[in-house]
Amino acid sequence: MATIRDVAREANVSPSTVSLVLNNRGSISRQTERRVHEAVERMAYRPQRQGRPIQKVIEKGHSKTLNIAVVCAQPVVFNGVVCTLSRQWLTAIRREVVGSRHVLSVFTGVRHVSEDFMFQQVVDAREIDGVILIGIEEGDGYLQRVLDARLPVVVINRKPMYDEFSYVGIDEYGGGRHVMDYLVGLNHKRIALILHEATHDGRPYWRDGALAGLRNHDMDFVCVQQFPFRSGGYTHVEIITEACHAVRDSGATAVYILGDNLAAQCIDIWTEMGVSIPGELSVVGTDDVGPAANCGLLPSSVGFDKRLIGEKAVQILLESMDSTNPSQSQGHIVKTYIVEHDTTGPAPRESAVNV
Repeated sequence: MATIRDVAREANVSPSTVSLVLNNRGSISRQTERRVHEAVERMAYRPQRQGRPIQKVIEKGHSKTLNIAVVCAQPVVFNGVVCTLSRQWLTAIRREVVGSRHVLSVFTGVRHVSEDFMFQQVVDAREIDGVILIGIEEGDGYLQRVLDARLPVVVINRKPMYDEFSYVGIDEYGGGRHVMDYLVGLNHKRIALILHEATHDGRPYWRDGALAGLRNHDMDFVCVQQFPFRSGGYTHVEIITEACHAVRDSGATAVYILGDNLAAQCIDIWTEMGVSIPGELSVVGTDDVGPAANCGLLPSSVGFDKRLIGEKAVQILLESMDSTNPSQSQGHIVKTYIVEHDTTGPAPRESAVNV
């Protein structure tokens, strides 16, 4: 592996000059800078240090090593359980960034940008070239901080109001409609809904899509249970239990639940209540992240290509950094589909008629 001394000999300069060029410091002539960068390219030199990566010469025919930051504004671990969705997105992002020969920095677990001192420091020092945001919420300050710094940014699963940033999203509205078409196709006529009062950005596309899907069949929900939104998605078990009782008492034969973790909790409660799943009650969750209920049942769910979301986020970010107009926003919507597991089946025969 080449060392900084090897590069210095190749470029016929001192090691300190190589260091100054790679860190964009000091007053070095253009000719010397070019010699150093060409020597770096020929010898495939990579500095063995932490911090900002070397900046290769930005001339035609050359590349630039970029430092991309990904921010999980919500903790990746909740109550000792890894958030599967965030982990899958992070894995896909890392694979795409490393495959493009760039550097990835990850920031996780801080609720507000004002408390994320490391992130603020690297933004102020311009030590990152672009940002991918995951799980940001209204008022956490991350998006505005990045926009104020005029850094290229891509947000996962949050659509802009006025094209002020690029994003990669899930077809949540279409996903809700898919669920209703799927359940009605199984002859369910009495369908309930369990959800938080609002999504992270206040626009409940899943709910609206499901409602539109039902009305397309001249139906409406027989029961809707909404919880106050809590950061991280956790709700007191007493509130969930009350909602499960309400769904059972409504005579629903199927229920759509926004979130597989919440669906798994509800399945255990209904099982303890003696409700047969899916014999008496079919359950569909969202995200298809695979948390089985304690009773062993894996919720049927709305799935989507999680790997594609991470890949598209990196691709859009790199394109925006390479564009002559980096402020121009882009968007990509990933399609959804139904994934059948253990918790859905035909409506009970006596219920498979219009009510």
